[in-house]
Amino acid sequence: MNIKKWQDFIVESVLYSSDRFTDYLEKIDDRISRELISLLGKDIKTKYNFLDVGDVLGDIFFRPDSKSSNDGLVSSSKPSKAALGRVVGGILTSNSVEFTNKELADFVRKFGAIWMLENDHSSKYQIVEGEDIRKWYSISNYSYKTTGGQGTLGKSCMRFKHCSKFFDIYVLNPSVVKMLILLDEDNKLRMRMLVWNLGDKYFLDRCYYTLDTEEEAGITWLEKNLDKPLIIDPQQDGISVKLERSSLDGGKFEYYPFMDSLKYYNPKTMELQSDKPETKKTDWYLLNKTDGSYKI
Repeated sequence: MNIKKWQDFIVESVLYSSDRFTDYLEKIDDRISRELISLLGKDIKTKYNFLDVGDVLGDIFFRPDSKSSNDGLVSSSKPSKAALGRVVGGILTSNSVEFTNKELADFVRKFGAIWMLENDHSSKYQIVEGEDIRKWYSISNYSYKTTGGQGTLGKSCMRFKHCSKFFDIYVLNPSVVKMLILLDEDNKLRMRMLVWNLGDKYFLDRCYYTLDTEEEAGITWLEKNLDKPLIIDPQQDGISVKLERSSLDGGKFEYYPFMDSLKYYNPKTMELQSDKPETKKTDWYLLNKTDGSYKI
């Protein structure tokens, strides 16, 4: 007997979406969102007929063909709910649209970022400086989900109590470096990202998050709330910034944090940069140690 897969039972049906869902697709504007938009209003192979934004991050509302009319109007019955990636991936696969796992994951992340900002999570994003940077590096202020090891924040090498003395390089230079944070409903940390002031623009350092969606939403929030353009590639070459204060004479600090991007420091000039220096090696420290020290 020939056993059929579930895709074999999918019949052609017109795909509709709510105005809100379509607005999300237009804001995302990547290949997957454009492919979905091109399928709307057309007879396609699908077991989903009407798509809408879900009430939980990462979910989507949908209605099967039996509960939608041929003009896109839906019944008053409660919609079904499923994971966004599974629904979108299923629609594209059923209609021979090729995509990579990364493309789908990026789409889901961008979709989730819009959802977060739309559902009042934006009020929990804020920019801090000075001693507040030291405070929010500490694991004692992390969300309980983060302390459980979820995401990159819960695995940060700078989260421990003994690391608090490493952060003078940030704390003493509030006009040069600040930090974007995201707090949960209990005012505990879910995400942090250093923001460096380069003069005519800002450079966003590596993001440490609980959910990767939080990084995308944070970048969107910054673009709306900062007064200068953003450089958002953490691997960007040629980034440099000059500090204003140090804790010891001659531009030195007693301790240094592990640095992700601006990891070369010249205490004589008080300059941090992303590129490996071409000048005399002994003038520069490599800040990639987790014990507060440095390499020469």
